[in-house]
Amino acid sequence: MKVNKSFWICLGVMAAAMLLLPWVLFSFAGPTDLMGVAWLLFFAVDPLCAAAVGIFAGLRLRQRWSLPVWCALLYLVGAWLVFSMGEPAFLLYAGCYLLLGLLFMLPCAWLQKRNSKA
Repeated sequence: MKVNKSFWICLGVMAAAMLLLPWVLFSFAGPTDLMGVAWLLFFAVDPLCAAAVGIFAGLRLRQRWSLPVWCALLYLVGAWLVFSMGEPAFLLYAGCYLLLGLLFMLPCAWLQKRNSKA
């Protein structure tokens, strides 16, 4: 299976969003802003990233099916590096982001397949 350039670009953008963004935000946020930044990441930025990755993966399912898995894994590594290594609560978030990516990927792939037949 040939992996094209767009796969690697998406993987790089995901790495920036899931690894670098939490580190940058928590490095420069004040002590009173940390809870707000965490809520923003967990409930806005990361789910939107997972949904966008799912839609992008659904456009070419055969080449990009692994992108939602990579998104969840990168989130898990980033959360463990920034917060607390080995915290099991982040496994639940990673599972939710994986499910969210898959929920956006499968209908998008189905629509793409249906439109290509017509």
